[in-house]
Amino acid sequence: MRGFAHRARLLKALLSRFQRLLRRRDRGAPDVRGIKAWIDSGELDRAEQALHGLEARELRSTDALYLAGLLAAKRGDLDAAARLLGEAYAGQRGSIEFAKALADILFDRGDYASATQRYTEALALAPRAHPDRYKLHANRGACLELAGLFEEAIADYRRAIELQPDCLPAHHNLAELYGRMGRPSEAGPHAAFVARSGRDPALRLREALRLPAIYDSTEHIARTRSAFVQALEEIESSCCGSIERPETQVNATALYLSYHGLPNAELLKRLSQAVRKFYRVPCERTPAMRTRRARSRLRIGFVSPFFHNHSIGRLYSGILRELSRSRFEVFVFAIDAPADQTHALIKRLAEHHFDLPHHLSAVARTIEDSALDILYFPDIGLHPSTTFLAYWRLAPLQCATWGHPDTTGIDTIDYFVSAQGCEPAGSESDYSEPLVKLGGFYMPAYSRTGYTPALKTKTDLGAKQGTRVYLCAQTLFKIHPDFDAVIGAILRADSQGQVCFLVGPVPAWAEQLKARFRETLLDVYDRISFVSAANTVDFLGLHCAADVVLDTLHFGGGISALDAFDAGAPMVTLPGRFFRGRQAAACYAEMEIGECVARDASKYADIALRIAQDGEMRSAIVRKIQANSARLFDRTEAVRELEQFLVRAVERQRDAR
Repeated sequence: MRGFAHRARLLKALLSRFQRLLRRRDRGAPDVRGIKAWIDSGELDRAEQALHGLEARELRSTDALYLAGLLAAKRGDLDAAARLLGEAYAGQRGSIEFAKALADILFDRGDYASATQRYTEALALAPRAHPDRYKLHANRGACLELAGLFEEAIADYRRAIELQPDCLPAHHNLAELYGRMGRPSEAGPHAAFVARSGRDPALRLREALRLPAIYDSTEHIARTRSAFVQALEEIESSCCGSIERPETQVNATALYLSYHGLPNAELLKRLSQAVRKFYRVPCERTPAMRTRRARSRLRIGFVSPFFHNHSIGRLYSGILRELSRSRFEVFVFAIDAPADQTHALIKRLAEHHFDLPHHLSAVARTIEDSALDILYFPDIGLHPSTTFLAYWRLAPLQCATWGHPDTTGIDTIDYFVSAQGCEPAGSESDYSEPLVKLGGFYMPAYSRTGYTPALKTKTDLGAKQGTRVYLCAQTLFKIHPDFDAVIGAILRADSQGQVCFLVGPVPAWAEQLKARFRETLLDVYDRISFVSAANTVDFLGLHCAADVVLDTLHFGGGISALDAFDAGAPMVTLPGRFFRGRQAAACYAEMEIGECVARDASKYADIALRIAQDGEMRSAIVRKIQANSARLFDRTEAVRELEQFLVRAVERQRDAR
């Protein structure tokens, strides 16, 4: 923040100088367009020097504000940019250029309602033949889409394409939006257009990352992975230019690869190689990092867009509470995080807390100004902001961990911090980073929700009373095609059974999954239901109403498993090859309960049937969970292990200088 304050003072001084020079002339000075061209091309020092020396033709004060705003935006100071461009537009309301520039900055700050208003004003000002009308429609469409106004967004994207048939952002956004809405036939032509004609690396990368969430079969997964590799090869060989703002230009990650049940280290390293070719950011340790003197406490920074009422926020509020302040000075960088109770708690727990915009250059500069010893990424791969930020070298030591439990493939991540209890032997080969397996219970300092489950019945699960309900409460993209055989085995063996899933935030996923079940489970399809849970209290209540809870294969429950055990719900699980499929089993090991952990898929179905059909067995397991679940919460051993590892890692790095 000190850097931003310094730049704000410089910009204020610069603007003051502009006002003093407005009436002075010097025919050799560059004009507004020339200075803007330097700003656009990244020649910021040259542009700033030209502005300081501008004693040329008469420059209107609104132009001075406009240029200063653009410069502030390029420097990453979005607050100053919004203020300066707002003043410029207020002084010249008839300027399409000013309205669009202000709208763009408001969009970057996440103020989509105000950005929509400014794009609408720019469209009202622009003549029908104005060359930028298609851009305004495409940009307003993006705002409307982010606001959840999908049909209005589609109308704007289609209008942009009518005006400019090769408008790649509109084609791509339509392909992505139609896909999310479960309208693949409408998405197809736009996706094909992007793949056929685009040389823009950001758009092509975004298209390559538009992976399906729901898969028809394991063959579908194999085809998707093969196509992904091919797309990366084509991007590297045929695209040109650079990616400046991946958090908005690409705005996607390879998230869904992690749900394929397959190792991803080579694929993600391949992705990282493609990104590095076009996203050119500092990736080497600076001399200042290499020569940083030891301090009495190590400076550690945690960066995430999920430091609010989210599973990451709930987990890290406990870690931040327990982390030793005698060893560590704690910085938190919250990216575009909503202000809720968890966000406020994390803010109180941090010694230095920064609320930052969804603008990576601004985030990176704030982190650089903090002169950290360690930068800790809880969730690389889960969100574009931290995924692309990880390509920067912002601290001498940079670590990823299992907020998203998969390797990163990124060469600026020095370690992946995992847990011994969730890693099988030989798992080091599944990571691109050196793997650290901490001892102690894998879930550090996580607290009970404190919620009392809502009173739910089997009717709330879409079943009749007397029916045995098998609840799978995981996000629908975790329902791997291999799971269909388990569902079929359960329902064919229990004629009074019903399997229930939660609809989740994207209704199209449920429709796609239903279509798959009609192909793979037609004989028992009428005993599969989908219901909604409005909040955590309802979520826990549905667990209590079910006879047994089913963990998913390959990528199981993490925080949701702990919450289910907190409610006393028996969950059947089958440990997989990766950390992401072994969390519920680790919880059972901690509680010393083995009855619910299967050795293979057929045993999984057998265990689920026995628990659901044997009331005494179910009651005994529930009692064990209730008696032992306290062992899963507020555990600090892993925090102490993490502290020791971080101290040793920094010391090793300093010794190696």
